[in-house]
Parts: sequence; C-alpha cells; structure tokens
Amino acid sequence: SLAALALPLSGAGILAGRFFRIIVGLCATLGMIAVIVLSVRLISADRAAMRAQSALSRGDLDTMVQAGRASEQAFPWGGAYAFRQSRLLGQVAMIPNVPASARGFLFLQAEAEAREALPHADQPAAVHLQLASVAGLQGRLPEAQSELEAAVRASPAWFRPRWQLAVLLSQQGRRAEAAAQAGLALERGARAYPEVAVECVRIQTLARGPLPNQP
Repeated sequence: SLAALALPLSGAGILAGRFFRIIVGLCATLGMIAVIVLSVRLISADRAAMRAQSALSRGDLDTMVQAGRASEQAFPWGGAYAFRQSRLLGQVAMIPNVPASARGFLFLQAEAEAREALPHADQPAAVHLQLASVAGLQGRLPEAQSELEAAVRASPAWFRPRWQLAVLLSQQGRRAEAAAQAGLALERGARAYPEVAVECVRIQTLARGPLPNQP
C-alpha cells in the first residue's frame, strides 16, 4: 500500500538528512582547524619578522637572515614575508661598511627572495619594482628596465613604475622615451607627490632641449 511505501522512503530521508548534517559538521570542523593552523603560523611568521627587523637594527646580519628565512617558511602563502625579507636584505646590502663580497651575496639573496614572492604576490608590480631596484643598484640597467616595464604592465594605473622608468631612461640619454613616461606618471597621480612631480617635469624639460636664450 501507499502507506507501507511511505515508511521506508521517510526513513531514507531521515538518514540522508543526518548524513548531510554530519558532512556539514565535518567541513566546519576542518575549516576551523585550518583557520587555527594558519593563525598560529601567521603569528610565528610575524614574530620571526620582528626578530629579523630587530637584528638588522643592531647589525646582527646572521640572525637577520635566519629570522627572515624563518618568517618566510612559517607563512609562505601570499609572498608577503619573502618580499619583506628581500627588502631587508636590500637595505643591508646598501650599508656602507658591508664588504663588497658580502654585498654581492646579499643582493643575490634579495633577488631570490623577491622572485620567490612574485608568483604569490597580491601586488606583483611592487615586487617588480624591488627586482628593478636590486638590478639597478648592481648596474644591471637592462634588467632593471625590464623589471620596470613588467611593473608597468602589472599596474598600468600606478605612477611609480612609470616615474622610475622615466628616471632610468633619462639617465641613459633616451630623453624622448623618458619624457613620455614622465608625462604618463604625472597623469596617473605623480602630481600628488611634489618631489616626484618636480623630477618628472625636469625630465620633460630636458627632452625639449635648452631654451632659445641658453647655449
């Protein structure tokens, strides 16, 4: 009869409902565990990054490198800690009393950290700028230009890559190209930063050549 059929069907529905609730509860539990694990690792990464910054301030380069690497390993996702470590290494490399051999090693590590951060970065243009800075400080101007152009492609509305590209091109005597990038930088917000705006205008003026009353 219909009543006899309804009983097994209703029983199956109850079992399906229980199974669904079990699955939902399991997913929620796993999600909570993942959040806790990520939170613990994030705290560990922050603490290691603070140790690296403190070591840098007191000139303890070995501890800075070790702590920076620990912060990156504790939270490799997003590339933020690798990028931070790259910037720290670049700062150390520019300390005047750092031996030339150590400076080369620090630049090498700074580049490696930035490249490790790049695939995971929320703002890849900033990482390309860091890579351009590392290359430029070593005199590798073609690589610096390539990284600046990559930064422009990654963030075409940001003035900073275009401004820095304009400076680099101007230094190479490529005044027309430099002026074009300087103009684009001004259109994209560089006017809000007086020192940057002055530099862009100077680059544009150089491209126009000397005034008629000047030799």
